[in-house]
Amino acid sequence: MKKSQKRFFVVIGKRPIRGFSKTRLAKELGEERSFCLYDAFIKDFFKNLELIQRTGGFLKRNLGNIELFVTPSEKQSIAYFEDILTKLDLDHFRIRFQVKKKFFERLKLVFKEINLENDSSFIHLTGTDIPDFPFHFLDQRFFHDLQTEDVIIGPDDDGGFYYLGMNSKFYDLFENIDSLVLDNESVSQVLINQCKKIGLRVRLMEKWSDIDTLLDLKKCIKRGNNHKIENTLRVCKDKGINL
Repeated sequence: MKKSQKRFFVVIGKRPIRGFSKTRLAKELGEERSFCLYDAFIKDFFKNLELIQRTGGFLKRNLGNIELFVTPSEKQSIAYFEDILTKLDLDHFRIRFQVKKKFFERLKLVFKEINLENDSSFIHLTGTDIPDFPFHFLDQRFFHDLQTEDVIIGPDDDGGFYYLGMNSKFYDLFENIDSLVLDNESVSQVLINQCKKIGLRVRLMEKWSDIDTLLDLKKCIKRGNNHKIENTLRVCKDKGINL
């Protein structure tokens, strides 16, 4: 990777709203518990981002500016995320709204929008529902020998992916992928197949997972990074969530 290449850390997130965010988790734990948990996930996520930037040194440059693409498209969404980042003294961030389209169509527009502003930049992409996101994976070794044609995918346990890293100029990669995702094929595998079709080299990271269900929450806690999920653990205790 060229040292001069601009980088962006793109975070996709919903503002916590009862009945809107973490609906699968709400079916198991109820809307109030799910609402409080998701708020905790987001706060833990950005707390860990601030910590790794403050203590990791080179990582702040490697990750790049923070770009949040949020829903719903309301000023309250901007205020919510802005408040969290400002309190943590996270700077160099911008908040935008996501468009209402299918998943990969939204990803295409995110990559295309950033590419139009900063041609051929490198984009890290993840979501706010991973309170213990493995920022340590994105260390200096991650960038060693990274080529323009590389696509880095962090697969999760349910067939999707928790992280995607690639050059913004390949945004057409996402064209029509939504129609290719079938019930019997994982989202990450469809993405891998599309990369190979157009000659992009895929690198896989270690498995991790976001939190959509109670089982996912238990996996997160079992990973043993309790110092990273203090807000999440506090909500579990306060709301009587038996883990």
